[in-house]
Amino acid sequence: MAQAPAARHVRVRRMKCAVTSMTPDGTLLAVVLLTDVEGSSQLWRHYGSVMTTVLDSLDAIVEREVSRGGGTVVKARGEGDSHFVVFGLASAAVCAAAALQRALLDATWPRGLALGVRAAIHAGEVYARDGDYVGTPVNHAARLRSTAHGGQVVVSRAIVELAGGIGEQDLWFRPLGRHQLRDVPGWTEVFQLCGPGLPDAFPPLSTVDTGIPPVAAVVFLDVVGATEASEGHGPDGDVAFLGQLGALFKSAFTASGGQYLKLLGDGCLALFADPESALRFVRAARADALALNVSLRGVIHLGRVEFVGEEPAGRSLQVAAKLLRRAPPDRVGLTRVAAMVLGESEDAVTLD
Repeated sequence: MAQAPAARHVRVRRMKCAVTSMTPDGTLLAVVLLTDVEGSSQLWRHYGSVMTTVLDSLDAIVEREVSRGGGTVVKARGEGDSHFVVFGLASAAVCAAAALQRALLDATWPRGLALGVRAAIHAGEVYARDGDYVGTPVNHAARLRSTAHGGQVVVSRAIVELAGGIGEQDLWFRPLGRHQLRDVPGWTEVFQLCGPGLPDAFPPLSTVDTGIPPVAAVVFLDVVGATEASEGHGPDGDVAFLGQLGALFKSAFTASGGQYLKLLGDGCLALFADPESALRFVRAARADALALNVSLRGVIHLGRVEFVGEEPAGRSLQVAAKLLRRAPPDRVGLTRVAAMVLGESEDAVTLD
């Protein structure tokens, strides 16, 4: 489990000296800002015809805000839709990240697309190599970025120490606790950048210690008659419909205290440490879906979940996904083991 936060809210201050400087062994002390687009594979599937234009606009916004903050874009779309930026000042990187998120919120995207960019900032000694920067801090920043959600900026303790203090642009850091990041030894204290105009409410960080025990509650949800349901939303009905569904799933998931959520077209996969929370999530999502005039079918299973890279895997997911096809639209489908834990209820049915 994530350890409790170890610091109070810390405000951002303007540093008076640059971090980037050459050390005797040829390394550089630098501030690294990494960004990427959340759920980019799904965006390409649903908005493929306009994604090139979207990414060109994203490049322009990143370049503009980074330049204003005195940073340098080392790699534009170095990993598909990611950006690798280096700053000399920690506070400059923080302010640029805030400005970037605000600019993305203000931007108008084609076909009503919702672009969520996650960002992470870390500082440390890196090696300059053929116009690039490499080293442990870059890898650390990448792992830190993988914990965040679209619209969220997370930073390490190093950035708080360098940029924390008196207020700068009314920005401040909210402690999110100490977490274990994949391939990063020990515990990493993670903070969220907060301030006017920045999104504030996000699901729990996606970390190794997300709170998912060896045996977790696995939830699959999808729409009954998705094609017919999307047709009632105009010419771009599928786009608008999927956007509304995604917001619905995220809202119910956050309110239910889940540990992992992945949108899957007209459905989702969610993982919960507490089976009762999983049941609350399914009930809340089904109730909210009525406002869209659609029915959701869902299944809850309890089983072992492992992670391969950043993705959950294992037979438990296969079992739940297979049983979803048999789940009725008017009740919550439970596997036998889930029914034993959750007990009987009028809105639930055992499927195996």
